[in-house]
Amino acid sequence: MSLIIDSGNSPQHAQDFLTEIETLNVPPVKYVVITHAHWDHFLGMNEFDAAVIVNRKTNERTKAQAPV
Repeated sequence: MSLIIDSGNSPQHAQDFLTEIETLNVPPVKYVVITHAHWDHFLGMNEFDAAVIVNRKTNERTKAQAPV
């Protein structure tokens, strides 16, 4: 399996990344680790069919910043 560190700055950014991953000979993405709550690190996380790993404080901050 593969692990992604941070998910990109938008759903489109994440989709572009996933499209690129499909061209590589790598195992499927199973985990996404969000390192911190800056928008350019987490706004693409819902595009991955993977478990998202985040600490409690970052989780609270991402929820507060996420678009409705």
